[in-house]
Amino acid sequence: QRHTERNEATRRAEKAERQAQAAKEALSAARGTQAEVERLERELKEARDAANTFRALAAEEASAKRAVGSVAKEAKSALSRMKEEASAKQAEAEATAARESSMANERLNALRRDDWQALADLLSQHVSPLPGLRALLIVGEGPRAFCAGGNIKEFSDIRLGADAAQAYNQDVDQALRALAAVPVPTLARIHANCFGGGLMLALACDLRYAAADAGFCAPPAKMGFTYNMVALERLEALIGPGTCRDLLFTARTIDAAEALSIGLVNDVSPDVAALDDLLDARLAQILALAPLSHRAHKRLLDERPAPGSLAERHLTDHLYDSEDYRQAVDAFIHRSKPEFKGQ
Repeated sequence: QRHTERNEATRRAEKAERQAQAAKEALSAARGTQAEVERLERELKEARDAANTFRALAAEEASAKRAVGSVAKEAKSALSRMKEEASAKQAEAEATAARESSMANERLNALRRDDWQALADLLSQHVSPLPGLRALLIVGEGPRAFCAGGNIKEFSDIRLGADAAQAYNQDVDQALRALAAVPVPTLARIHANCFGGGLMLALACDLRYAAADAGFCAPPAKMGFTYNMVALERLEALIGPGTCRDLLFTARTIDAAEALSIGLVNDVSPDVAALDDLLDARLAQILALAPLSHRAHKRLLDERPAPGSLAERHLTDHLYDSEDYRQAVDAFIHRSKPEFKGQ
């Protein structure tokens, strides 16, 4: 009996020991599972933190891209505006009236020989070739003269003797021809003295506008020489042979009112301010019209081809094929205002 009880006790002890071991193992497993859970929770938290960080970075990147895109768009727009403005300014600079000034106030804008040479080069090489040029305004700077003529002080050095004088005259003629050959309407703004070479400059222009204080004189007979034919032809054509001889043989100075009455100037203003207003108005009228027509009219009047000749057609045929002409016809039909581009 005792032996049986002892065996039973042993079995129970072994069973309890196994249960304790199992419990111990279960506890250890539980603890391992908890640690794994905690580890997984930490990794999950880290993953969530990383995801949030990545989201934040992505949001910042997207915002940066939007900002860069906005800046790029603004820069592109600004560049486009700048190009348009530059193009508009260039077009305006080419399409508006050029202004050439005589600037020698201390000598009443009297022109030296090198001034005549420089004027010829400027007009023929730099002004006339401008494709968008529509008008040229000739101005004498300072209040005392438009141009008092040639600089007589240098005559004793460079214009004494026939050969020297003819070489000098050739330079003057080249400048006058270059001015007359400018392919667009040329206007002279005349105030105070317009004598000698200054009168020749004014004659080489298509139009002459004067302030009431302007005075005009053809003085070669006072110095014992002549105007060359370049100037004489234009003076006679403008005011007629009788009046031309009157001014040459008397070398008298006439005022602006008489200049207007004989056709030497196109209009007279009471003062310089009013003269500038008048010129602004005339230039605006000229610039609003077809530049191709102005150029063709000028060549027709200068070259005077026979009516109906091939030479006349050569000067005018291109007008009827021009875009300006087509647009003008269309604008007339639709009662709108054409915008001439010289094309």
